[in-house]
Amino acid sequence: MIVNKDGIKMATSELWSLCNKYNWFTCGTTRQYNKLFEMLEMESTLSEIVTVIWICSDEERVCRQDIFAAFEEAGFKETVA
Repeated sequence: MIVNKDGIKMATSELWSLCNKYNWFTCGTTRQYNKLFEMLEMESTLSEIVTVIWICSDEERVCRQDIFAAFEEAGFKETVA
């Protein structure tokens, strides 16, 4: 599960904001985007979420390490539910 520094579960609106801010998921479909949000709701791991974002983003501009770093910079981390 992905939480903020206060231990509160990440909301889909927060995930959307990060994707929008960093222009992630520009190669994914609406259906895939909705599945990403479903994964977040199902408490998928940070690594799983990052991998899906990376796969559906411009590979020449986005790398997995940068996505992990952006989550960390925004104050999100993985925790065990």
